[in-house]
Amino acid sequence: MTAITWVLTILSIIGVILNTYQDRRCFYIWIVTNASWAVVDFSKGIHAQAAMFTLYLCLSIWGLYKWRHKKPVPREAI
Repeated sequence: MTAITWVLTILSIIGVILNTYQDRRCFYIWIVTNASWAVVDFSKGIHAQAAMFTLYLCLSIWGLYKWRHKKPVPREAI
């Protein structure tokens, strides 16, 4: 599973970078990586961490929803 965990790690970091640029694709990446990390952790018996990634998965879905429905900020307010 080492290759899988490295790919998940790299994708998770890419998600963070996209988030710093306010790119909503970060949530799609996080949905995939958080679900995958939860499966990996459950299969290895790391239940607390699996629960954390399951919560992160839910937060990623919620974040994507919120970003899709956010109101644009007027330029003069920036």
